[in-house]
Amino acid sequence: MLAYSTISHLGFILLALSVSTQSVESTQAFIFYLIQYSFSNLNVFIILITIGFSLYGYV
Repeated sequence: MLAYSTISHLGFILLALSVSTQSVESTQAFIFYLIQYSFSNLNVFIILITIGFSLYGYV
C-alpha cells in the first residue's frame, strides 16, 4: 500500500516542478511537499516497526 501511495505522491511532487513558469512558489511547494511526505512516511515506518517489536514477545 505504501508503494502505491509513493507513486501517487511522486506525481504530486513532479506536478510542482512541471509548472510552466518556474516560479519561487512552485519550488517552495516542491520542497515543502517533499519534506512533509518524507516526515510522514518515516513516521509510518517507525510506527510499524514499534508495533512489530511490541508483538515480538508474543511469538
